[in-house]
Amino acid sequence: MKRPLLITILALFILSLPLTAFAGRRDYIEEVLDYWIDYAEDEGYDVFDTDIDMIDDETVMTYTTELGRGDYLVIAEGGERIVDLDMAAWYEDDYEDGEEAFVEDQLDDNYPMLEFSLRRTETIVIEVWVHEFERREDSGYFCILIAED
Repeated sequence: MKRPLLITILALFILSLPLTAFAGRRDYIEEVLDYWIDYAEDEGYDVFDTDIDMIDDETVMTYTTELGRGDYLVIAEGGERIVDLDMAAWYEDDYEDGEEAFVEDQLDDNYPMLEFSLRRTETIVIEVWVHEFERREDSGYFCILIAED
């Protein structure tokens, strides 16, 4: 009688391990986002939009937002599985026409940052994509924030 109960408990424990690890990665990226929010606020920016999402090696995450005149900071960071995360921003019309981004960060790092100023209200398209994952990984969490000075 004890043996089947022990086997059942052990099986449930083993099955729950991947779920615990998955939740841990989400917790990690939430802490990363909190860090960047504090950083932006310390630099005098007001954070008005944030997101945490999964990204894979075949996906480009796109954010479209209308921004008024002012100075802006956009920061993204990849989670534990992402080695190199990149980001760029376009004016909406240029994006639709296939023009080059007006600002981009494609450095070999895990936390791209964009700083730019707008002279008038513009609709901006921001793309985030993974350039490199850890070996054999093909998806992971990332976070992004948009802040205004």
